[in-house]
Amino acid sequence: MFSIEMKFTVAGRDVPLERFMTLFFRECMSETVKELLMHLESPPIPIQPVAASAPVPTPRAERRVVSIPEAALLLGLRPSTIRAWIRQRKISSVHLGRRVVIPVEAIDDLLLRHRVPAISTGSST
Repeated sequence: MFSIEMKFTVAGRDVPLERFMTLFFRECMSETVKELLMHLESPPIPIQPVAASAPVPTPRAERRVVSIPEAALLLGLRPSTIRAWIRQRKISSVHLGRRVVIPVEAIDDLLLRHRVPAISTGSST
């Protein structure tokens, strides 16, 4: 019978297999990312002057629709709840092919419909 003994050394020190593998993979990933970044870098695209008569698009200050996950985040709910409300027609939605979005107005309307007013307490002044 025979036995095999393996030692893993990092920077001149013996280390356990798990630590060696962690450091090895970290180094491999680091080198791979560096190599990919070198290949992805491209020369800058020259900027062409725009004719004065061309219309300049103006950015919208506010979005008109949000995705289901965004609506869930805004309302503090799960996306599955928003989907269920869409099926039950509790909230308006817009179907663009397979994409479903919620108009911001629909979220505002939902909040107004379910708003519970605070009870005003008479204050003595």
